[in-house]
Amino acid sequence: MFETQLPGFRKFQTISAVAAGIGFIIGMLIPARAIFMNNWECPFGNGLIQICGFLGIVGLGSGIVVGNLVALILIGIAKWRSEDKRR
Repeated sequence: MFETQLPGFRKFQTISAVAAGIGFIIGMLIPARAIFMNNWECPFGNGLIQICGFLGIVGLGSGIVVGNLVALILIGIAKWRSEDKRR
């Protein structure tokens, strides 16, 4: 493995964190709408605690996935920009 110094690293961290937060909210809202408005059966049970636990786990999972995807895209863009400046 090697370490690269990317310009604007703090800005990229902030953008990834915001994307993860948005992914968390969307990841919770989509199943919440299905459970409460469309009478979808929650896989954890019908109690409020089970539903909240399921929504939390799904929200965390989607937040992690979205945040990491955005981070990978930003790292690729930063590497591409740094290679263009070297040429």
